[in-house]
Amino acid sequence: MVSVLAAHGNVLAWVNGHVHKNIITPHQGPAGRHSFWEISTASHIDHPQLARVVELVDNKDGTLSVFTTLIESAAPHRTDFADLSQTGLAALYRELSFNAPGASTTFAGDPSDRNAELVLKKA
Repeated sequence: MVSVLAAHGNVLAWVNGHVHKNIITPHQGPAGRHSFWEISTASHIDHPQLARVVELVDNKDGTLSVFTTLIESAAPHRTDFADLSQTGLAALYRELSFNAPGASTTFAGDPSDRNAELVLKKA
């Protein structure tokens, strides 16, 4: 997949969730030229439940920036089992993921894999 995407100069990013962890990987194109960013995002079923916002900005200097910002639910960390509102269900969701068998704190990734500005030269 990487070689197919790197062969096309109009590919800026490959956004996926196939490894259930926040990881950002630069990929090289022909002649060692930086080609595109692979932006992997953790699963919403795993703890911590972080969603990723991806924004593309033209810097007006011959470069483009891909901003990746992780966001987390504002739901409480503890569950009130009588609360069936959206907030109550979101709190249950958070608590279940934290206490799931095999839960890991490594899915958030390294700090450089979370909120980042990824810069590419315009083709």
